[in-house]
This record gives sequence, structure tokens and C-alpha cells, in this order.
Amino acid sequence: MIPRSYQDGHVYAYERESDREDTQVILIEERDIPQLIRVPGPEDHKYTRGIVGLVAGSHSYPGAGVLAVLGAQGAGPGMIRLDAPPRVEDLALAAAPGIVTQGGRIQAGLIGPGMDEERRQAARELARFSLLSGLPLIIDAGGLELVPELCDTGIGECTVLTPHAGEAASLMRKLGQDTSRNWVETHPREAAQTLSHASGARVLLKGATTFLATADSRIFATPQGSAWTAVAGAGDVLAGFLAGLAAGWKADHEQGLPDRDFDAMIAAGAMIHMLAGKKAAQRHGPIGAPISALDIAHALPSVLGQLLASSQGEAQAVGY
Repeated sequence: MIPRSYQDGHVYAYERESDREDTQVILIEERDIPQLIRVPGPEDHKYTRGIVGLVAGSHSYPGAGVLAVLGAQGAGPGMIRLDAPPRVEDLALAAAPGIVTQGGRIQAGLIGPGMDEERRQAARELARFSLLSGLPLIIDAGGLELVPELCDTGIGECTVLTPHAGEAASLMRKLGQDTSRNWVETHPREAAQTLSHASGARVLLKGATTFLATADSRIFATPQGSAWTAVAGAGDVLAGFLAGLAAGWKADHEQGLPDRDFDAMIAAGAMIHMLAGKKAAQRHGPIGAPISALDIAHALPSVLGQLLASSQGEAQAVGY
């Protein structure tokens, strides 16, 4: 239970979501993180910490594959498998030598970052494998174009779409919802709900405040972050990070460990990404300064570590 809600820019304390008759939006906060992300124990190994499979990057957009890998790595999975053209694999291996470029077992999938027409079939195959296997699947960027055909065969209860406003409006039109980017930008909470209902998937609508609409009609919101985070590639890092978290969640589920709220964890992932961007920007001054997506990826482990340590009273002032 996350005992807070966000409504009309205000936070309300409450015992249960049903205590208020009006619509509640659950606000994700830093203190929620230790409940949602498990710290590995002495018995863990790479296969118990989650294996994530990525179809990311292309000849047209090679950097997206690297950024998605680094985002996934920041979430702490035991293994990352990357399916990409040789050039992208080489770049990713240079940045993260521990990744694997051969197929095999996975516990969550990611498609879309840097996808071009040549990579469409590989993305389609990973998506269908994940859906048929009951695995969490993150669909970002170009992968969103595949959603209508995936809906025809069943989108999967742990599928998360991560559009920005323009992508959300385009996908809603393809699913029969007549709307515009302007409407999505001015009604983000309602847009996330509408797209979730139309697709059957969770929808993480990225924006100044990011909203996650879930299959059971809950809405999660993250606090507003630094505008310095709005740079090319930041979404690739976020998508990879969410896929890494989802793989760890699935690994825990397979081991019969106590359930963690999948939806709240995904929303928390968006908040951690926001905090990483804020921390990276403020390294250069109190009001921030220009950063790259790579800076965000590199900040993820320290931000996550500080948030997890707070559960045991070990955190020092984070200084965001």
C-alpha cells in the first residue's frame, strides 16, 4: 500500500484508496523505493537477479542500443542479453563488457529504442515470445508501432507502453481514439487511462509529471523533475531501466518470494530516472546545467543505492 495520493497538484493522506469517492492518483515518493525493489542477498546469483532481453539500437540509431543497455544495467539485473546489429553490439560491449549478445533465457523483454524498419521483425519476435511466455514486456519508441497488431493476439498483463505525448496521440488514433497531441499534453492523466483501456496494457505517459495508468484503473504519478533531463536518449535509458527492474521482479516471482507491486515498481522506476537526471544536472550547479542521456544512465546506480539504504536508516543527505 502506498498511503498517499496526488490530485489536482495536492497530496492527500489516506488509509485506503477506497476511503475517498473521488478519483485518486497515487503519488510515488522516495520512501516507497525500499518496499518495491529488493536488495540481493548472499544466496543470490546472476540467474536469481533477473535476465533481461533487449532488441534495441539499429544502423540508423546505434546510440539507442547503448543507452538502453546502460539503463538496464543501472537496475541491477543479473544478465543483459542484447539483440542488435554488429556495430551496435560492439558499441554496447565497449560501454558494458558484461552483456551477452547470444540468445537464451530471459525474464523480461524490451523493444523499441532506436528501432528502424530493418529491426522491426526482431522486435516483433521478442514481443511475441514475451507475451506467449507471460513475461513482462516494455514497449518504447518505434516498438509502439507494433502495438495494434499485438493487441490482436493479447497484449499481456505485464506489458508497459512508454510513449511521450506525440507517440500516445498517434497510437490512440490507430486504436480508434480520435485525439491530438495537444489534448494529450493538456489531459495527461486522462490520456494515459484512455490509452491503457484501449490497448489493455499499462501506459507510462512521459511528461513533466509522468503518469502510469494500470490495468486495474489505478493511476500513479511521479513528482516533476528537472527540465535538463529532456534530452535525446533519455527515454532509451528509462526504457532499459524499467526492463531491468521488471526482470528482477519476474525472477523473484519465479522463486516464490513475496510479491511486490509491479505497477508501483514501474512508477518508482520513472521517479528514480527523474532523480538521476536531477542529480546529474545539479552536479554542475544548484539550478542544474546541460546534461546528456549518458549522464543520466551513469547516475542511476548511486541514486538507487541511496534510496535503498534509507530503509535501514543508513542514507546520508542525498542533496537532490
